[in-house]
Amino acid sequence: MLLRRRLLLLFVVVVLGVAVLGGVARALIRARDDAAAHGRTVRVAREHVERLRAAYSDQETGERGFVISGAEALLAPYNDGRREVNRVVRLLRADSSDIEGIDAALDRVVAAGERWRT
Repeated sequence: MLLRRRLLLLFVVVVLGVAVLGGVARALIRARDDAAAHGRTVRVAREHVERLRAAYSDQETGERGFVISGAEALLAPYNDGRREVNRVVRLLRADSSDIEGIDAALDRVVAAGERWRT
């Protein structure tokens, strides 16, 4: 009878150990998946920020071309850049809302762009 109890106790300890290891493994996998999802969100946000930078640069290029030549046709990059800024800002707000501080930083960038245009 003593052997039977020892074997039962050993079985219970093994089962509990496997259950604990399974729980730890599940938590680690969940943390890895969360980190990967956050990495994808950050990568998308970086792409949007690069497009935003290019859109502001296009506006500056169009303005400079117009100022130098006076040809309104050269304002096309400026107008395209303004539309792109609006589109990218909407995308950034939608796709990157879970990045801490993104809204405040984006508000500062948009305000700086408005000051520059003014």
